[in-house]
Amino acid sequence: MREALFLLIAAGTVAGLWNWSVSGRDRALRAVHQLCKDLSLQALDETVVLRRVRLARDERGQRRVLRIYRFEFTRDGSLRETGDLALAGLTPWWALLHHPEGKLHIDLRATRGKVLLFPA
Repeated sequence: MREALFLLIAAGTVAGLWNWSVSGRDRALRAVHQLCKDLSLQALDETVVLRRVRLARDERGQRRVLRIYRFEFTRDGSLRETGDLALAGLTPWWALLHHPEGKLHIDLRATRGKVLLFPA
């Protein structure tokens, strides 16, 4: 009886983590597409890759799980460039675009639908 209960709890945990992972990836991909649209860039490969998971503190000092995704984009269709996007839960926090003219940090929490640009 205990083994069956343990297996049921383990299966539920695995299913919950899988759902959390997939929903985060989908939300990150939507955020990348919106960011690229706002900056007149083209997102490449229709994918994001989870690079890192870490803890971060929000404005109130509470710890949040921060997932950092890598994506590729292009400005002119010939050069592939990379960027990172961070999600806290399902909320985009920031983006960092790497390109030859320097890094560009975008705070997505403060924008509320508008892209504000800050040099990194």
